[in-house]
Amino acid sequence: MLGAPTVAVHGVAPVAGTYAGYFEAGGTGSYAGYFKGGGANAVYVINTAPGASGSGIKVESEGSGIGAAALSANALAAGGIGLVAQNNSNDATIVGRNKGSGQLFKLYSGADWNNLRFKVTNTGEVYADGTFHSGGADFAELYPAKGKLAPGTVVGIGEDGRLEPATSKRAWAVMGVVSDNPTIVGGSAIDAEGNSGKVPVAILGIVEVRASAASGPIAPGDLLTAGTTPGTAEKAVWAYPGTIIGKALAPLREGTGKVKMLVILR
Repeated sequence: MLGAPTVAVHGVAPVAGTYAGYFEAGGTGSYAGYFKGGGANAVYVINTAPGASGSGIKVESEGSGIGAAALSANALAAGGIGLVAQNNSNDATIVGRNKGSGQLFKLYSGADWNNLRFKVTNTGEVYADGTFHSGGADFAELYPAKGKLAPGTVVGIGEDGRLEPATSKRAWAVMGVVSDNPTIVGGSAIDAEGNSGKVPVAILGIVEVRASAASGPIAPGDLLTAGTTPGTAEKAVWAYPGTIIGKALAPLREGTGKVKMLVILR
């Protein structure tokens, strides 16, 4: 046993398929084992076979409902934590699977089990009874693009249907701005390969955009459109339908630079 502390019970599984310990409770409300740590680890489990398929600890329950959970962790102190998981590998810290049709994940608050706050369904839908907070500033959609497009680039729909730097010559094809810090990204595949060749385009919210004062100084509140330089925004001196990408939130008196913009596609 690697680095084992002094223990009251010590078990070793000598061969594959055996158990170092086996505990079974047959009565309602009874426990197969009860472990309480008074300033020390109540349970210390190690799987000493690298690459083995066995688990450090395996818990099963033949009952149903919260009261018959296979594993229950209860922190009694005011500052206690019910469960902590730590991982030093290159895989996930927590992995779960539901072979039935029930939810994948549920969280409650309060003294009982009636106040459901968060859940993930078996089909991957996420529900939260509260406000979502994020450090991002816009809603973006992943969309196929011609090559790499830097954040802040004004993009339009090319003749092949993919995104390209937008220009005033094709201002009616403008779609949005490549986002640098989205709060939500729509159209994302759960695997990275499914997102290859796509860029996040801000279609709602606040984003930084590459801008130019070529058509005149930009003041906060000015409407912006695709500029003469591909991928930049300029002050709109005319506003045909479908050419406006947003409203400037900061000034740009001369030259080029990045300005914050409220995305308004119209």
